[in-house]
Amino acid sequence: MAIPDTPSRRDRSRRAGLLVLSLGAAACDACEWRPQAERKLAAYVEAIDPGQGGAPDRTSSLQRLPPRPERSVELPRRTIDISGFLSLQGCALGERVGERNSGLGRVMTDSQRWVYEAAFLRDAEACAPGLDPEEQPKLRDVIDAKRSELPTVVWNAIWGGPEIQHLFALSGRELDPGAGAAALAAADALGLLRRFAADPLTITSRDLEGALGTLRSSTAGGDVLRALEALAHYLDAAAARLEAVAPAPDCEHLRQVFERRYAGEVQPYVARTHQAAAPLVAASWDLYKETAERLPADLPAIAAYAAAQLDPAAGPWGRYEAALGRHTAAWQRVATTCGFAPSAG
Repeated sequence: MAIPDTPSRRDRSRRAGLLVLSLGAAACDACEWRPQAERKLAAYVEAIDPGQGGAPDRTSSLQRLPPRPERSVELPRRTIDISGFLSLQGCALGERVGERNSGLGRVMTDSQRWVYEAAFLRDAEACAPGLDPEEQPKLRDVIDAKRSELPTVVWNAIWGGPEIQHLFALSGRELDPGAGAAALAAADALGLLRRFAADPLTITSRDLEGALGTLRSSTAGGDVLRALEALAHYLDAAAARLEAVAPAPDCEHLRQVFERRYAGEVQPYVARTHQAAAPLVAASWDLYKETAERLPADLPAIAAYAAAQLDPAAGPWGRYEAALGRHTAAWQRVATTCGFAPSAG
């Protein structure tokens, strides 16, 4: 027998349908893979000319930092014979030799190797004048060899360790590197490492481990690169739509898009990202050049990475600046046609 379609039954069916729709919408939101900042950028592009549909899809061309064997250089282990070691006991250098030959000394991290080699060279220069004349040439040979190897020791401590790999990891979820202080702190740490790389004998364990610890505590480098790449994509897409409508713009609609979407949501994000990215990209590139130019070895994998990711002219920063310039010019043309002055750029 058929069940009559009563008003109460229709109400229950309608409520059930609304529940299914709401659950479906919630599931769709949960499945949105793009970070909030990127969703706003895509919505802004679509709002310029909704008739063209959503913003074009973005694919990433960012590279991961090469694995450690491709970004570090193996160094020879130097030893001092027992007779030479005994002749050094009258100065602090004897303690350094003993430290390196100890169990812990044989498994030094790359960062502590830099601290040790700097201390060794400082002590060796102080020790040499008081050494037996027959032993001085031997020590001088060791000093010369260690000085020639020091740029490689510095390189391994900075670019061969896990800290730089964590800093430039591309696994961050949110896409707003300017929302906190991590990017600026990382830029400061990179700048400090560059200053020590230029004068490596002045390094101390506290300064070095402090700077490396800052790099290890965030993914700010990777976050900045991802944000710059996203901005370049969406600003280019927005500029393309503005250029297409410029001959006959819907002025009132575009004014609202500019004020509500761009000035209200996108421009503050652009400004935050720019403020965070500019010093970090510059510090990364300066540190790479300072250390790579002194390195006698050839490391093609990380050279290619630095050229593609860190170079301000050829990397994500350069593409972002080009897209920003194009986007600004497109809005200026629309504003001139429509007779309104953009209040944010």
